[in-house]
Amino acid sequence: MITYQQASGTTQLTNGAPSIEIVPAVAGRTIFLMRAHIGVTTAAVGGGGLVELRNGSSGTAFVQAYADAVGTHVINFGEEGYPLTSATSLYAVAASAVTTQATARVTVVCKVV
Repeated sequence: MITYQQASGTTQLTNGAPSIEIVPAVAGRTIFLMRAHIGVTTAAVGGGGLVELRNGSSGTAFVQAYADAVGTHVINFGEEGYPLTSATSLYAVAASAVTTQATARVTVVCKVV
């Protein structure tokens, strides 16, 4: 049986703070995203707005949720989870809006193996 540490985080993304580390890296270990809840509370302005979950601060976006309208997005990778690169943080990012980034609340549940 493999034991693992559970990690979770909640953050608020805004136009003034569009990129936030939501689960910090753990040396020699891998974060697996199991579930995420993205609630867009203020829509992006100008079109093209997204809320992303990224593998590291400048890493690949592996979840992109539409943010040009208020709404809720639920992502479930199950108990196995989606693996990030080893010793890499999980970031939540409001991105791509032409004028003003969306405001969103992001909650994640992960395991660290």
